[in-house]
Amino acid sequence: MALPFVAGLAVGAGVALLFTQRRKIKESFENHTINADLQKGLDKGREVSHKALQCVQSTLEKTAQNLKDKIDSKEDSKDSTQTT
Repeated sequence: MALPFVAGLAVGAGVALLFTQRRKIKESFENHTINADLQKGLDKGREVSHKALQCVQSTLEKTAQNLKDKIDSKEDSKDSTQTT
């Protein structure tokens, strides 16, 4: 029962800590080496997510085609049994 209260307390404490340290955080983000590292990480993340998206899309296309082929083959077999 107290879990939401404890979670809210932890999030609130984290926000308060970040708010009190905002100058240090701002200075660290203005440091060019950190920005370059962050940009490098973001670029790698974009690349990985793009590859994952392509993989999922190709898998979905193959699955859709397989399902369509199965449905067509069942309809063909139904048609052939109804005509005989």
